[in-house]
Amino acid sequence: MQLFAKSTVFNSEPPIKLTMKYSKTIILSLVAVCALPSAVQAQEKLNDEQKTKAIEWLEQVKTSQLAASSSRVKKAKASLEEAAASDTAAFNLYMDAMKAQFMNSSNNMFSNMLSRSSGSRRMMMGGPRGGSNDSKKSTPQAQFNEWKQQNTGSNMKPGFKKAIQLQCKWMLMNLKKAEQEKQGNEVDYSSSILACLSEMSAAAKDINESLMQMPMANSVIRNYLKINDYRSEVIPDNIIDIGGVFERALLEPHRKNKDIPKFRSLWDKRIAIEVALASAPSSNTQNTASAKREQEATKASLYVSRQWEKERACFQLGDEVQALANMQKIMTGMSTPDEKHKAIRDLEALLTAKKNQTAQEETNYRPSGGPGRDRNR
Repeated sequence: MQLFAKSTVFNSEPPIKLTMKYSKTIILSLVAVCALPSAVQAQEKLNDEQKTKAIEWLEQVKTSQLAASSSRVKKAKASLEEAAASDTAAFNLYMDAMKAQFMNSSNNMFSNMLSRSSGSRRMMMGGPRGGSNDSKKSTPQAQFNEWKQQNTGSNMKPGFKKAIQLQCKWMLMNLKKAEQEKQGNEVDYSSSILACLSEMSAAAKDINESLMQMPMANSVIRNYLKINDYRSEVIPDNIIDIGGVFERALLEPHRKNKDIPKFRSLWDKRIAIEVALASAPSSNTQNTASAKREQEATKASLYVSRQWEKERACFQLGDEVQALANMQKIMTGMSTPDEKHKAIRDLEALLTAKKNQTAQEETNYRPSGGPGRDRNR
């Protein structure tokens, strides 16, 4: 028996004859080659000595990396310290960072932005829309000048400089915390965090709209200062991430320690800050009675929602009696069916979980083959 394989290069060539003997040899060879990696790459675990050497090597790499980054981080901290001390310096840092991004065509985010019309670009950066159709053909310098004209001066959002200053303060704190984390040091920044948040809350009516642009500003300044590899694992990047700030940086230590009074106090501060931001007027808010009523309704709904979240968290932390009493009061004040429906489901889940936990504890306490013992004995 013969197998024939036609040439795929020249049709004029005669077919290649493969006898069964040779075809079988080829197939067996291919099978052996395919099986070779699994046979060669046998799994082998590190012994204690190898692990120790690997850890020592990694520590050396880590130390070398920190030393190489020290001058860069030092320069970044100096820039952020200057920006944190003055809203003008903060704004200038932001403008320098923006210009650098426009000039750096290799940056993916901005290279995409630069290829769009000037109207789209200004919309991304929070400025007014519109613009010429030939911006695609202009140079990066011309595009930056156009963006600057459209987004500064009288076109700049109210409180933007103050918002940038606060974000720079936040970035400085985040950078210092990240530096300590890389060195394996535990430093408590809770007081500095609360100070920044209190300052933001006090200025809410002036900076509320501009705060929405801070994530973009944070990204631009980080790129400019070359500190994208220095991010705290505890403190979120942006000051506007209030939920993340409280959950990761402020509430978690007291949740672990089950410090109910401090936990409740911090929750109250979170609610006050969020309500203050929600109460701040915006340029789009109409000065009418209906608009004011709508804003008050939004603020009231947020307050009730956050109070419910606080009591639910306290219940889960163990403050069940007080939390249940407070949740019952909150439910009576809920105005919409959706709020009450969600609250009922939450409370039902909490009480069902508690009931199941108690039953499980009773089962675990009862000796096998006999009646349950009196716990008080």
